[in-house]
Amino acid sequence: RSSDLGFIASFEGFSATPYNAYSPVRSCTIGYGHVIHPGSCTSEDFRTWGTITVRQGQALLKADVDRTLVPALRAGIPATPLTQPQFDALIDWIYNEGPAYITSRGSVRKALRASPPDYSAVPPDLLRYVKAGGQQVCGLYRRRMSEVNLWNAGSYARLSPACPPGYAR
Repeated sequence: RSSDLGFIASFEGFSATPYNAYSPVRSCTIGYGHVIHPGSCTSEDFRTWGTITVRQGQALLKADVDRTLVPALRAGIPATPLTQPQFDALIDWIYNEGPAYITSRGSVRKALRASPPDYSAVPPDLLRYVKAGGQQVCGLYRRRMSEVNLWNAGSYARLSPACPPGYAR
């Protein structure tokens, strides 16, 4: 399980202090993308959280994955067999996009709940999630390409392909 946490952490980056994140909505965040609460950070958040260590950030990430994302994934596609890399690719995707895409809606969920599951539909479906604020973002494209590589090849490498024209850097 440490490889999937490292995969997520490599895309999230680390912040020792609270900051405002905007994916998918504004939220007060710390560590490797741990959401403290929806909405902007307050002076109280800075007092309460102060500065955390990388180890504390890793613990928050692990707790988020274990307590929220793994149960969401298992609830969303309970009968679908997955390899560990496929499971980890989906965990990264829902960490970034939100668990609702696997628990209640979305084309990835639909493809994997089909009988038989349509595994080949997942890579192009993942590549649809490259926008932030209505704009195609190069970093999200690279993250999705890395998830597709993990899904298809089982490789936890973080890819940095050239972004298609029109993507914001």
